[in-house]
Amino acid sequence: MPSHVLSGKRLVVVGGTGFLGKVWLAMLLARFPEIAHIYLLVRAKENQSPEERFWSQIATSPVFDPIREQHPGPAFEAYLRQKITPMNGNVGLPLLGLGDRVGELTGQIAAVVNVAGVVDFNPPLDEALEVNAFGISNLVELARTLGAKVMHTSTCFVAGYRSGLIEENHPAEIPFPRAAGETWFGAACPKRTLDRSHWDPQREISECLDLVKQARQRCEDAFRQSAFLDEAKANLAARGEPGRGSALENELARVKRKFIKDRLVEAGKERALFWGWTNIYTYTKSIGEQVLASSGLPFTIVRPAVVETAVEFPFTGWNEGINTSAPYLYLASKGQVQFPGDHDVRLDLIPVDMTASGMIASLCELIEGRAPAVYQYGSTDTNGCRVTRYLELAGLYKRRQVFEGKKTALFDVVSSRFEPRGLSRQQYNAHGARAIEGALRGLGSLLKTAGVGPAAALLRPAAAALESAAKTEQRTATLLEVFMPFVAEADWVYSCANTRAAMARMPPEERARFVWAPEKIDWRDYIWNVHLPGLEKWAFPLMEDMLRREIKPLRPYDSLVDLLDEVAERFDHALSLQQIEQDGLSRTSYRELRDAACKTAARLAALGVRRGDRVALSGANQPSWPVAYFGILRAGAVAVPIDPALDAAAFAAVVRSSTAKVVLWDSAVEEKVGADVRAALPNLYAFDLVGFAEGRAADLGLASGDGLAPPDVRVGSEDVASVVYTSGTTGEPKGVLLTHGNFTALLASLAPLFPLKASDRVLSVLPLHHTFEVTCGLLLPLSQGARIIYLDEVSADRVSDGLKRARVTAMVGVPALWQMLERQIVARVKEQGPATATAFSWAMELNRMLGKRFGLNAGRLFFGSVHEALGGNVRFLISGGAALPRDTAAVFKGLGLPLAEGYGLTEAAPVLTVAKVSPATSPGNVGKPIPGVQIKIANPDASGVGEVLARGPNVMKGYADGPDATQAALDAEGWLHTGDLGKLDKQGRLVLVGRQSEVITAAKGENVYPADVERQLGKVPHVRELAIVGIDNGRGG
Repeated sequence: MPSHVLSGKRLVVVGGTGFLGKVWLAMLLARFPEIAHIYLLVRAKENQSPEERFWSQIATSPVFDPIREQHPGPAFEAYLRQKITPMNGNVGLPLLGLGDRVGELTGQIAAVVNVAGVVDFNPPLDEALEVNAFGISNLVELARTLGAKVMHTSTCFVAGYRSGLIEENHPAEIPFPRAAGETWFGAACPKRTLDRSHWDPQREISECLDLVKQARQRCEDAFRQSAFLDEAKANLAARGEPGRGSALENELARVKRKFIKDRLVEAGKERALFWGWTNIYTYTKSIGEQVLASSGLPFTIVRPAVVETAVEFPFTGWNEGINTSAPYLYLASKGQVQFPGDHDVRLDLIPVDMTASGMIASLCELIEGRAPAVYQYGSTDTNGCRVTRYLELAGLYKRRQVFEGKKTALFDVVSSRFEPRGLSRQQYNAHGARAIEGALRGLGSLLKTAGVGPAAALLRPAAAALESAAKTEQRTATLLEVFMPFVAEADWVYSCANTRAAMARMPPEERARFVWAPEKIDWRDYIWNVHLPGLEKWAFPLMEDMLRREIKPLRPYDSLVDLLDEVAERFDHALSLQQIEQDGLSRTSYRELRDAACKTAARLAALGVRRGDRVALSGANQPSWPVAYFGILRAGAVAVPIDPALDAAAFAAVVRSSTAKVVLWDSAVEEKVGADVRAALPNLYAFDLVGFAEGRAADLGLASGDGLAPPDVRVGSEDVASVVYTSGTTGEPKGVLLTHGNFTALLASLAPLFPLKASDRVLSVLPLHHTFEVTCGLLLPLSQGARIIYLDEVSADRVSDGLKRARVTAMVGVPALWQMLERQIVARVKEQGPATATAFSWAMELNRMLGKRFGLNAGRLFFGSVHEALGGNVRFLISGGAALPRDTAAVFKGLGLPLAEGYGLTEAAPVLTVAKVSPATSPGNVGKPIPGVQIKIANPDASGVGEVLARGPNVMKGYADGPDATQAALDAEGWLHTGDLGKLDKQGRLVLVGRQSEVITAAKGENVYPADVERQLGKVPHVRELAIVGIDNGRGG
């Protein structure tokens, strides 16, 4: 009787944290409380001890719900503590890493149960061997030391390509698939049976180890080292990442790892396929079985087929992770029609609770001493179901959902009429996902070639859409082809005779504790009412996360000085900076920019500027400004950008607070505040910004002349790059310390969102003392090899002229700039008369509707003259610095020039979120956090509104000389308290509603957010500006 056999027994369990392991563990504890104790190996990771990980990640699982019902409240935890001891362990270590704990367990353990294993079908050979082969040797060593028996979980698919009835044979009877039978790779690819004389599992392990050693040795060959370095640099350049410093070191290590991994995957697949296995997983699993079988220990091996959704325990529909059928059924639910799936192949699914029941029964017979070598758990020998039937049921399930009104989207309604179809391998190769991918790429290439002249507006986007569809088909094919052997190549029927015999020997009252009836599964009922609902709840969301492929930041430069050196080498004579002048555009190449910055650094060093000193910088946007900025950084100093519009007193106050002893300013600033600032700060050295690098500034003294060498200073990511004076998040002006790492991390996050190219031209119109312009209008374009254009005057006419003359493709601006352009466009339309103005409005509304419903942008088609007036080349328009009025956003969206809106503050260098630019998006939010940044809402009220907190590598180091202010803005966990109020919508986008200091509390206690009300009101006829203010009404509100 199982309950008597298990009574008082102690087990060591390995791998009880996965899908099957947790169900088996929970079922054992829920239905056999007679078990004395389980020592559960849980690997410590992520700064969590085994016990912490168990209670936070394992005990919280719904799989333990039946135990929660049996032991409600605190009794649940008490019961688990009585029955389970989490222990740190690793199958890759001798004695599984238990070390000193072995002594206290010796002679106390009835069995060691292994449910662990690498489940990647084709992992690198060394990884697969470590877990599936060497791990078994370590398991055997532990069991021998403890005096325990072993139950090892393998897989039915160690049968390899042996089609037909697969008996529960001892592993030594058929040591490799091609040792018996005549049918290999299904009926499609006959293979000869091999002589057994060359097979030896220990020799196989030894030869695999030699392959691993060879791959690692070849990695150290001189020519490969050179090839790896070249490949690493090419990869970094293609992604727009730094080709030096830590980024190069990391990429070089990744290239080497990939080389070894690819070699070991290919070597493993070659050996596995030769002996007759389907992949490296089943090959190494089988080797592990044979290691155990030859150990001399009492053992049994349990082999489940494809473990899927529970029918009863812990409850109907429980599933976890992504198992074999999940990708197929997920793609079927999303409209995929063609699948690898031969009608002659049965896919053996077995519910997880039936598998767990079989394992408990096998364990009982092992402890009793009557267990055979192998038990198999499957359904094909009593109730097999063909792959094509699963696909048919999936199609009918979706059609039923549409019929019942559970799915109403147009795509679902249409796709439900096209049911999934299984293809043989030959059919799939002819017109499956790979063939479709090739056709899409070919057609996209033709459209791209034809997309010239007027046709480009339609054909180029169509070509891009086809290329995107081809990439989707490529991902689909990669996913489907992993499972090809199991659904379109070999037809297995797994005998479960030993498992049935174990169940039959139980008394009826004991048998009732087990879930085992594969012969009674109604596959239509199971797929429709158990499996698919379970996958929709537990597995499909994981599939969507996997396919969504969240954007990740690029690798950052170690410093802004490294950035300048890198782009100077990479783009050399390409133009970096230009200024529109009366007789054309000035020209500064990347090399010239770097050289001029080095000269600036040399002169600053000659003036006594040392590492960490602060140098003030002020002037209009012009090429000399970035030259001076990078020169300051190259000297190891800290730049202090100052608004050239400040009066003398304010200017002097900033310089005094910053402790700068040198200021570089242009003639306009000199003329406006020079005399007064010098009078206020008599020890200040002030020089002309424009002539400084070339030594043309007055009073240079020791810094004059040629041949000065820049200082040998190495700055890193933690060094401060800029002190930016702002009102701060707590009201008073203060200097924000932004490090090189703050800036480079932000650039790494923004680059994937705004993929500028070397052919792009960025118009710089915001003042460069603004961090928004420094980051997005200067550093970001330079990091990608783009060209920056400066104006001699910022006005609507000069901006329009600059857009056309310089063929600008991107521009960064604040709402006032976009409103200025909006007024200019609307005024010119009104000049054409009422009819034209009305048609213009209708066309904008139509384009907005096309964008919202179909994701289309016909702006260039409807408003070609407007686009041409703006240069005709605009790709990116970025708005920041303040909230973008909804009406202005609507105008630009209607014109087919959607504005990307961001949110941030100087303390974040300065971007935290960006709203996705798409014809289908609606205004009203500032988007999701940029890659690498976290946003959360502190203490949200009933409507979800609270203070916006942010954390990320772009968040400031602190405030200059203000530890109290720093502590008020940055908490101990690194969260920046922005002082802004907001909430996150259902898509995780940030919606701002105002500032904490501006909240109006009504008499009944409800909060009113002025910015939110103003946004809802929008433009009011005959009112130029409005503001919502709170007035004390004398009644508490």
